[in-house]
Amino acid sequence: SSIVWALAYSPDGCVLASGSGDEEFESAGDSSVRIWDVSEYSKPPVPPIPEFFVLMEQCQREKWSSWRTLEALADKVDDPVTLQLYYTAASAAYKLGDISKEERDKFISDVLELVPNKFAFDQAAHVVAMAKMAIKKARADGILDQHKALRLDQLVENAHTFADVRFTGMISQLEKLQLRVDCLQDEHGYIIYRMEQVENRMTNVEGRMTNAENRITNVEGRVEEVRAYAENIDANLVKLKKQIRKHLKRKAAASSASAFLNIMTLGMASGFASAASAVCDNAFSSMIDLTDTKHVLKAIYGAENTPTGSELAEAFAQEKVEEWVNKPLTDIVAEPTKYPEFQQNPGFVQIAAVIQTCVYIDARIAEATDASAYDSMASAFIAATLSDDASTLPPPPPSTAPKAPSASALPTAATLGDAKATFSQLKEDLDLDDTTQEIPVDDNFMDAFQGLFDLIFAEIGPDAEKACRNLVDVRAKGSIRFVQWKVFYNSWARSGLSMPEYLQSKNT
Repeated sequence: SSIVWALAYSPDGCVLASGSGDEEFESAGDSSVRIWDVSEYSKPPVPPIPEFFVLMEQCQREKWSSWRTLEALADKVDDPVTLQLYYTAASAAYKLGDISKEERDKFISDVLELVPNKFAFDQAAHVVAMAKMAIKKARADGILDQHKALRLDQLVENAHTFADVRFTGMISQLEKLQLRVDCLQDEHGYIIYRMEQVENRMTNVEGRMTNAENRITNVEGRVEEVRAYAENIDANLVKLKKQIRKHLKRKAAASSASAFLNIMTLGMASGFASAASAVCDNAFSSMIDLTDTKHVLKAIYGAENTPTGSELAEAFAQEKVEEWVNKPLTDIVAEPTKYPEFQQNPGFVQIAAVIQTCVYIDARIAEATDASAYDSMASAFIAATLSDDASTLPPPPPSTAPKAPSASALPTAATLGDAKATFSQLKEDLDLDDTTQEIPVDDNFMDAFQGLFDLIFAEIGPDAEKACRNLVDVRAKGSIRFVQWKVFYNSWARSGLSMPEYLQSKNT
């Protein structure tokens, strides 16, 4: 019952030795070697009896006639021994008078015709020697004529040669050599074909290299042209910048002069006509660069050599600012008859705009803490104020508070219709067939929802879209039928709220 780890046969194959026990030979098992008699199983198999002898025994047992026996045995002759026995049986039957000479000659001749194809020729030439002896005996007995005997002898010789291992080996080697030659010829042809292709490709490459060299030459020429063109553009840009600077300086100077003349007119139209005129003359005569806003303001309000003029200008400015600071420019333009001083001099309209803009600048400046920001902001607004074009005036400050949507402007259940009508409208906006039973609640649905109720989720709140999805698709299946939409729509209609208010209340 232990595991067998080793087996060994005796040289004659009749005795078998087996070794059992643990693999490390330390087990408590038997760890033994046993001898087995296997001679019964090692005997070579008994070869079968040829059919020729089996049939011959049957003929003798059943006492067949000589003619019938020879007719049956003719097809079973396949080696020299059976050929000898068949030749002997045919000759004996003829001598005993059982068959005629013609019948004997036919039986033996037919069997000899089968020898080249049926016999297994050996390298030792025993078979071919016996066959040649049989043919020679048949020729001597008058069974075969000379021609037929020579022909059969050559066929036997050919069969023996072709059956020789050496000959068949040579034939096999020749076939292999022929196949190799064919392969070499094919490879030679393919190599020639590849060489022709390589030559063609080399020709193409050379042509492409020539084209590439020509293109490189053209590109270098174009690069030089572009470089020269770029240098011309740089020179023209430098000239253009100088002209723009000159133009801006001229425009700023013209704007400053125009505003200053308006101030002179304003001073003359008030009770300070003579004094303001003198002040303006002195201030204007002290201005060098009208584009320097600080320089111009210092000349008007703080000239060091005209203290009296400076006081008059300050009093003039305070009076007019207090008088016009609360007069909207739109009212002056719409109803000029209410303000006779503006009818006398249309330039006062521009002055009112200047004062209102300065008030707006002061309010913005009060919020600034950086002096550099103050200078840049003041320069920008003053430059816009001094322009003759009223469209360059800065707009009023925008309101920072978000505009609440007007409830009266939003769609209601009365304007949209019932739930069925809105459900059909959603399908139409989503390019769905009218027979569609379910609408997917995706991003396209949310866009159609915003268009239907004229709202924007981002203006309602950060979670407005999520709240809308949860309210519409209460089952969270990603799609709704008309029943779910009808419940949502009727709930909103009964609330009396606009859709943004409804979503905000549900989200809260």
